[in-house]
Amino acid sequence: IADTSPWVEASAAIWRIATLCIVVAEPSSEKLEASYLTVKRIHSVRPDARIGLVINSVRSYAQGEECFRKLAEVARKFLKINIRNYGCVLRDAAVSEAYERAVPLVKAFPDSKAAKCIDAITGLILMDQSAIARRRREVSFPECVLRRDRSPALRSWSF
Repeated sequence: IADTSPWVEASAAIWRIATLCIVVAEPSSEKLEASYLTVKRIHSVRPDARIGLVINSVRSYAQGEECFRKLAEVARKFLKINIRNYGCVLRDAAVSEAYERAVPLVKAFPDSKAAKCIDAITGLILMDQSAIARRRREVSFPECVLRRDRSPALRSWSF
């Protein structure tokens, strides 16, 4: 896992060797546009890379789904690619509190809404990569929710 900025030239070197690139977007129009540009840059450097999307700081799951849908439609229409939905992270005051304390959110506030979302996203990525390794079979976000008791990363996750 490498956290890179799409505007840093070294990012392209990381994308060239990555098999999965996850772009983190936010709901505002400007940030969704910037995320699309990131998807476009990744695709231009590594056309065969799997590209996933996480929507951060959403008010609701519905808002996250709507943002993903918009970005996925544009990527399909103009880049002729499908991007993968890895879910969203709900807006949560615990995020600011963890940041101010300089501690990881999932350690400081494991029962917070945002930490549970991150836990679910982690579980989905792990299950998805495992499924791909087995038979290139993809796992959907709803299927991940249904399987949460089978995965240690998802056991504590609930709505």
